Amino acid sequence: MQQRTQVVSALAGAALLASVGLLVPGFRTPLAVVATAAGAVLVLAGVLIHRPLKSMQWLLMAAMLTGLLGMQVATVVVGPESSWALALLTAARAAGFACIPLVLLSRETGEDRPRMTAELPIAGAGAALLAVQVALMIAAHRDPAPPWWELLVPAFDVFALVMLLHVFLSRRGLERSAVLGMAGGVTFLLTDLLVAVAGQDTAHPGDSVLSLTAAGSLLIGLSAMQSDMHHFGGVSPGRPVHSASARLLAALPAFATAPALWVLGLAGLLPPSGEILVVPAGYLLAGAGLAVALVALRRAERTSERDPLTDLVNRRGLLPAVEELRQRMPEGGLEVCLVDLDDFKQINDSRGHEVGDQLLVEVGHRLRAAVGDRGVVSRTGGDEFLVVVASSGDGWGAGDVVLTALDPPFECAGVPTLVTASVGVVTLPPGASPSMVLADADVAMYAAKQAGKGRALTYRPELRDRVLGDFGMQRELRALLDGADPDEVGRMIVLYQPIVALAPLRVSGAEALVRWEHPHQGMLLPAVFLDLVEAAGLGARLDEHVMTEAARQLAAWDAEGLPRLELNLNLGIGSMRRPNLGRVVATLVERYGLTPDRFHLEITEHDELPVEGPTASTFAALAAGGFQISLDDFGVGYTSLTYLRRFPVSIVKLDKSLTSLIEDSGDVPLMQGIAALCQALDVKLLAEGVENPEQVPVLRELGVQFAQGFHFARPLTATQFADLVLRAERGEDVAAELGVPILRPGLRELPAPRTRGEEDDTPRAREALSRAVTLGREPAEGS
Repeated sequence: MQQRTQVVSALAGAALLASVGLLVPGFRTPLAVVATAAGAVLVLAGVLIHRPLKSMQWLLMAAMLTGLLGMQVATVVVGPESSWALALLTAARAAGFACIPLVLLSRETGEDRPRMTAELPIAGAGAALLAVQVALMIAAHRDPAPPWWELLVPAFDVFALVMLLHVFLSRRGLERSAVLGMAGGVTFLLTDLLVAVAGQDTAHPGDSVLSLTAAGSLLIGLSAMQSDMHHFGGVSPGRPVHSASARLLAALPAFATAPALWVLGLAGLLPPSGEILVVPAGYLLAGAGLAVALVALRRAERTSERDPLTDLVNRRGLLPAVEELRQRMPEGGLEVCLVDLDDFKQINDSRGHEVGDQLLVEVGHRLRAAVGDRGVVSRTGGDEFLVVVASSGDGWGAGDVVLTALDPPFECAGVPTLVTASVGVVTLPPGASPSMVLADADVAMYAAKQAGKGRALTYRPELRDRVLGDFGMQRELRALLDGADPDEVGRMIVLYQPIVALAPLRVSGAEALVRWEHPHQGMLLPAVFLDLVEAAGLGARLDEHVMTEAARQLAAWDAEGLPRLELNLNLGIGSMRRPNLGRVVATLVERYGLTPDRFHLEITEHDELPVEGPTASTFAALAAGGFQISLDDFGVGYTSLTYLRRFPVSIVKLDKSLTSLIEDSGDVPLMQGIAALCQALDVKLLAEGVENPEQVPVLRELGVQFAQGFHFARPLTATQFADLVLRAERGEDVAAELGVPILRPGLRELPAPRTRGEEDDTPRAREALSRAVTLGREPAEGS
């Protein structure tokens, strides 16, 4: 609104100045001289103040105003028809006409070169015919008829006037400098045209058109003083009003020029010389229409074979591009690489889709630069690219070329970001199309992703069996969560690993851990199936299943008379991004009559989460509702400090790699620093992976409040956990039972690490286990 007010005020001021000149003839020449001089000074001042991206247009405007000022002075001092006046006017016209193409062909934002829009040739053809007609009409009414070169000026005036109006009417969101500058240009063109129609070479002192000259000079000077003049002349002023097709239809009235001339000729309103234009006008406009249609058709053909975001070939354009590559590289074989960016959805979710699109464009640029003229890069959809490259023969495989190109960090919204990709490689047989081997490349790519991401695998037949097996497990997982028969798909088992408070030494709670009791493969650990769950989009459903069972069990333990326990629940990436997560956990708490402060929701560093937006708001609301937020696996991710600062974390769970520092070398300064940081932030510490008794007193001395690990207990069933806690509360010695794994036959469990003290000091370990589960009992010295 403020911008519109400024434009209206400037136009009103110019109109007032012109009105004064028209009403008071004696003021016309002084007003024109002063306004033209002021306009030239304002343009130069604007260039110095705002430093436009493209200064040529503004310098041409300053030169035009300077030439007009000199012409006005010359008409007063020497005479209106003097050679000085004519020379200065010619220079001013040349500078003014040179500005017109800079407006018509200004580039769009983000483009390197100017481009011509599709409707511009039609508008130009209509403007040219109108310009010629005006010139012929002027010649018909002059006696004697002027030479042809004198008719060029009004013809150029009409042409430029029509084209400026076309730009003004076909654009929206015009900046202030563009509106005022084009208004000034239209005013000058009208002035020049009126002088030519009057049969004069220049405006004489006291002529009424000098009022328009003063108004035009003022408008151009004011346009240069706008802050947005920095962009005018560099990028296109404003955006298209409609789509390209609608703008093309808007230019079609120019085709009415030919029949209009024919009608005027029949009515006797057209000079004889003008009737000659009827047939050429029709041919000219028909040719312009065909040219525009050709441009549009070529653009449509290119668009159908190109990805609109990255400008890489799409699936349709890949086949001809590969055939062309075969012709260029007939001596070598071709390899097909299916490239899938790892965890790209996280970038879209955490940084926004605009950043994700920019990343895809940059990935396309890197891949295209990596293969050069020896390959073809295609974007097949989403975050997948297909690279077909000729074998180099130097042992450097196609997968290595792709991964090396993606190694340097990418700039995502100004933040360096490491991006990895899983690549499936397959050899393209002679004469075969990429689509024939795409399924094999997809299998290899999926196997690379399952093998840990960030790598390339060449297709082998055995990979297909492995991938198909994973797909089968995903189907079973979906059916299991849908309530299928456990005899066919198995069932999810929730185990509970004790969490021990170190001062005093007691069991304070448990972490709920899920296992899949498979009907054919036995008990499966999360490492076997969790990635499959998340890849299938089932992570949030599985987490809700585990949370429901764990909450029900916690309520059952309360009913059995167990002491007050707290429950740690792991959240996968699907749950952490779930919009209704707060409502789900609040409903569970209310259903089983529990309180929120007994639940610790564990988020992990392995998956990047947005520190702003819905996810952060969800966790802030959970913390405000009394739930506790734990940061799991601290020390192995890359956003630890950011998470501590932005999320309402109440407990930090140190990863086993940090806890092991105490055992391996006694190197604890890093642990001391982390403990001091958490103390300063009022965040509690829990050490994971405690494997031997020597670690316990050191952790307590460091200020670690809680611990968890095989030294205390492995994951237990709900019955075993409840029995353990109840018997320990009665003072019974249960260490002997906890010193061995409580596992079902056939469990695919990772072997427990054999650490120093676990095998050689069994009595001490069992003694520590007994004390750990004895509520409220302090450990003896030396444990």
